[in-house]
Amino acid sequence: MKKILRSRWRLCLFLFFILTLISSSLAMSCTQRYHWKETDSRPPVLVPEEIKVPVDISKEKNLYKEIVKEENESYQVIDISILSEKEEIFTKLRWYRSKEAKSKKPLDFIWPILVGKDAPVATLFAENIFLAQGIDAVIMKQEKPLLSSKNPRPLYDFIPYHREMVRNLLRAIRWAKTKEELDSTRFGLTGTSYGGIVTTVCIPHIPELVSYKILMAGGGVDEILSQSVETKVVKWRDALWEKNAREMERQAQGEGKKEEFSVYLQRARAQFIEEAKLFDWDPYKTAKYIDPQKTAMVVTEYDRHVPAQNQKKLWELAGKPETLFVKTGHYTLALAYFQVQSFISEMAQKHYFSD
Repeated sequence: MKKILRSRWRLCLFLFFILTLISSSLAMSCTQRYHWKETDSRPPVLVPEEIKVPVDISKEKNLYKEIVKEENESYQVIDISILSEKEEIFTKLRWYRSKEAKSKKPLDFIWPILVGKDAPVATLFAENIFLAQGIDAVIMKQEKPLLSSKNPRPLYDFIPYHREMVRNLLRAIRWAKTKEELDSTRFGLTGTSYGGIVTTVCIPHIPELVSYKILMAGGGVDEILSQSVETKVVKWRDALWEKNAREMERQAQGEGKKEEFSVYLQRARAQFIEEAKLFDWDPYKTAKYIDPQKTAMVVTEYDRHVPAQNQKKLWELAGKPETLFVKTGHYTLALAYFQVQSFISEMAQKHYFSD
């Protein structure tokens, strides 16, 4: 019996090894590297001061609380709360603090993806990419969910919501500058999917950072929100369209008019798209402030969650920075994880440690 079990265990290991080789080979064949070319790019546009006014925190006074959550020989995981003078919590962070560095360390702030508890992708990046190179990482905690299908919040709520996310990043940078062990001249920002969209929106407010890594992010928020197949987006979008259509129907009935509900639903969809086109926080509008020489992107070419054409247009508007093009969808990017890991590691090394 023991021999049979050992034989099956060896067979499982062998099959796992074969599957790993196959997936790795497929991933390598479905990636294409674009190298930044000065002749095919452009310098960033200077950020006007008036853009920074709505998110200014210069008059704020913050308090900080730190709790060590985990610790091993190599690093600590520390939860940070940033509070007002009245001890109201502004935002929360999770700091992956290397214990092995012998000099001041670079720091990468990470905006997580929209879905998943405890930021699994951001945690993977913090532990396996940044800490592995002597770079500390801070995972930004997102605000309360914006895309809820229960009593869906309207589009205009996105504006104050994203402004507060920018403020939270500015607060996090202010906190980081109080740490003697961190090198404030080597701070950077990484974001994946929705986190990549937020990263692009934040860039005009943090031009002093030396590294931006944007993965699976696009602009044209009207198109992304109306076309995405992301479950959370679809549920919120459908609930909001129905809510707005019901309101249109009630107003029309009050005026003695009556049409099929499908007519109001169509109007609600059209109104939604037109309103989304007006927002200044669209990455297409902030891309001109991106410095392509200190930016790296990952574009998924068969993506329907953040449509591939929107990712490619953002890449062009950003000045065609160094980019890994991957022939996968949104979540199937996991098949090319080792290629993405290698690419982001290389870019972090270049941005943080090159003279």
